[in-house]
Amino acid sequence: MKQQGIFRIGFWALGIFTAASFAVLAFQQIISAYYQPVYIWITLAVAFTTGLFLFCHSWEKNLEFLKAHKMVAAAIALVVFWFSYMSCNTKGAVCYQEIAPSLPVNLFRQRWYLFAAWSAFWFGLLLAQIVRELLRDLFEGIGAKERKTYAVVSLVLSLVVLAAYLSNAQWYQQYDKVYSIDSGWCYRNIFPNLNYYDIRHPIMGELAFPVWATVTGILRLVAPANQMEVLTAILMQWLNIQTLLLVGLMLHKLTGSRAVFWLYLCSFPTLLYALFFEKYQICTVLLVFYVYTVCRGKKYSSGAFILSVGTMPTNGFAALLELLAPRPWKDKLRRITVMIVGGFAALVCMGRGFLLNLPLAVEQLGSTHSYFGSGALGLRERLYSVINLFQSCFVALSSSAEGRYLWTSITTGVTWMGMLLLALMLLGAVVGWRDRFLLVCILWSAFALLLFVGLNWAPHETPLFSILFSWAVIPLAKRGIDWLIEHLHLPEKGTYAVILAAMLTVNLAQLADVNRFLATLG
Repeated sequence: MKQQGIFRIGFWALGIFTAASFAVLAFQQIISAYYQPVYIWITLAVAFTTGLFLFCHSWEKNLEFLKAHKMVAAAIALVVFWFSYMSCNTKGAVCYQEIAPSLPVNLFRQRWYLFAAWSAFWFGLLLAQIVRELLRDLFEGIGAKERKTYAVVSLVLSLVVLAAYLSNAQWYQQYDKVYSIDSGWCYRNIFPNLNYYDIRHPIMGELAFPVWATVTGILRLVAPANQMEVLTAILMQWLNIQTLLLVGLMLHKLTGSRAVFWLYLCSFPTLLYALFFEKYQICTVLLVFYVYTVCRGKKYSSGAFILSVGTMPTNGFAALLELLAPRPWKDKLRRITVMIVGGFAALVCMGRGFLLNLPLAVEQLGSTHSYFGSGALGLRERLYSVINLFQSCFVALSSSAEGRYLWTSITTGVTWMGMLLLALMLLGAVVGWRDRFLLVCILWSAFALLLFVGLNWAPHETPLFSILFSWAVIPLAKRGIDWLIEHLHLPEKGTYAVILAAMLTVNLAQLADVNRFLATLG
């Protein structure tokens, strides 16, 4: 009894310590423009409660993981230590006097960053278990041929990025010069900035900064100072390539089709974002990860949804998947409630509690929409834009360079290729809607119509977002192709060989043209 009492006291003492550490970590992520007392105290209270809840529900799992994977735990500890050091230097410039009336202590001192590091380590253990389970689930049942394909494609794309970045830094430095891609902005302002904030990507900084800090920490030990910039970009882009390949593997597992995997790899969005430094790779892999967890009945799907929406709020449309789940309505409503509550808690714990001020959030969304919207376009032009988006999910659109390298005729017309792909998608939807994942693809493709036609969100540059939709468009069109192959008695392997060869020919030629344009930027 005495031992049990001591254990209970120790358990709760460590839990309170972890919760307090979590509260300090959350405070350090508040943006300086929102240091109002109400946001500070709400953040500390919600983060403390959330931290205690996570500790109580993860104690046994984390303890078992620590015992079984000591080297992984040590690696997480090193990453967290470096992350804390970099965070301290990043946030240290904040003037404490700005918030002195709100708190009795200066939580920006180095010792408080070390204190906050404990909860980051605890959360890192949880994240490592989820990633480990995902990778194990993805690679189980995949043959040696697919594993070799993954390795070879990863190596080839990595070598291409290495050559491209060393020969022309514009691949990761250009800003809004090619297809409205913000490579330079991402490299200089998002990934190195823990407290980056944009209503379109509320918690992107919190997810990207630890990875960036880890990469730069490793490079500082082995790389010459004059090569730090380009090597950081190359390693970060290598990780982006892995996210794209993981999406391909998840599509493979969800459809059971090797052809879908290859169509996704050869599509223009995948090849384009394998080369350009951007943030949409993270948004896409988290969205597809959520879809994957729902379709395969994984228990951490709620957390996957929260991360997905945190990186891109429009991903919240995917919550409709919860209504399609084969479970009682009572369970569906309970899960949706958990996701909503958990989402608000995550926003607060990541320093975004000010978004609970709904008028402020609506104002930010409104100003963003007014900037990216295009009210001058009519219904027909917006429909053209979406059909061109669907085409761009497979092959590159006609483009030209006049100061900037942009698509031509997005809103003024469509090609026969775009109409053919739309027809294949509709055919795939008709014959495959009973398949749960294809039903998800139908809903997400319909969301493109709602977003770009109904809500008028940036219809003049829809192909920029093709990476966010290609994962759904490709399986739908592939199902339509399969129907034609079956009923027209076409050779399956031969048909897909021709399609893949045509896609690669068009897409690689377009990327070569993009490379020539980048060379003119100097």
